[in-house]
Amino acid sequence: MIITDTYLCLFTFAVRGSISAVTTAADDTIKFLNSTLETVQQNILSEASAAQSAIISDVEKVVNSVGGVFGLGNITIPPIELPAVSQLSSITIPDTVENSLNSLNNSIPTFADVRNATDSVISFPFDQLKVPLSHATAREMLTRIEHN
Repeated sequence: MIITDTYLCLFTFAVRGSISAVTTAADDTIKFLNSTLETVQQNILSEASAAQSAIISDVEKVVNSVGGVFGLGNITIPPIELPAVSQLSSITIPDTVENSLNSLNNSIPTFADVRNATDSVISFPFDQLKVPLSHATAREMLTRIEHN
């Protein structure tokens, strides 16, 4: 029985441990990707704003110097809009994978459940033999008594 319990313990540990490791990895991956998308959005907006400021500054210098010669005056350049970048903040990785793994982990039988099932399976053939053996033993005893 000790060997069976050892194998059951190892099997239960391996299954539950594997699912726990996968669940933790999935959770960490989801958190990392969600935070990375937010950082990417902020970096794109920051870089775009810096590039836009540099371009507008240089273009305004050229236009204002050339425009003064031709009498155009000051020209205002409209800012560049990047509305699609804001969609990055609405992207999130769904936690359905993690929820499914947690559900699976909760549905796996515990060590006690597996032990009870294993004990039942192992004892079933012996329980089935008890009745015929007890009848045979009783008959044998009766036969001995009758012959003595």
